[in-house]
Amino acid sequence: MWAWDIATGQVARGGAFPELCGYALEEIPPTLEWWRERIHPDDRASVLAAFDEALAGERRELVLLYRFRHHDESHVLVLDRGFVLGTGTDVGEIIGFARQVPASTDVTHQGVPVRSENVEEERQRIARELHDEVGQLLTALRILIRSGAEGAESAEEVIDELFSRVREISSGLRPPMLDELGVPTALHWHCARFTERTGIRVHLVTPALPRRYPGAIELTAFRVIQEALTNVARHGQTKRA
Repeated sequence: MWAWDIATGQVARGGAFPELCGYALEEIPPTLEWWRERIHPDDRASVLAAFDEALAGERRELVLLYRFRHHDESHVLVLDRGFVLGTGTDVGEIIGFARQVPASTDVTHQGVPVRSENVEEERQRIARELHDEVGQLLTALRILIRSGAEGAESAEEVIDELFSRVREISSGLRPPMLDELGVPTALHWHCARFTERTGIRVHLVTPALPRRYPGAIELTAFRVIQEALTNVARHGQTKRA
């Protein structure tokens, strides 16, 4: 666990942090700079941009996956989840929970050694974790607020929004129905969400498939169409696809 006090700039880190990075706790200064400098250069800009959005009041939670330089100079893959405390742009503190992604094989990501599982397996694991662990945390927060904390009504609205966002993030990483019901159903669901989000109507034709195909094939088909629609939204300048 970590907590960043915005006013003082100090970062408090839990005692298990050395297990993540290989440094002893007394070697880690209570500053943001120490952490920032050890984020892999290719990941640093996107991570810091997310924190800038949080400080500007544009987002209330952070779900980040990035590479972090270990004491032995390798890079570990870190799942970092942060929650903004405060209202609007009046951010007092950001607290979070960081953990290393379990390593089952040594792979190279963009030329850098990373202890990681297969990427798609990791997406599936993170999706499940977002639903379970973060969902449990939010449930606990709701119970605490209902016990009589000040500003409970507005806080409830924030938590409802967080629940919604967590579900969206989880489904976006890997839709559960892709595994359960196959490509056609998953694609129709994705297209419906795409239309709701962008206003672009999608005409999707999915012929009946004779059987289910291996997971890698179904996933590839889904990802190809997912990326194609992303390009339509970004560059197509159209209301139909």
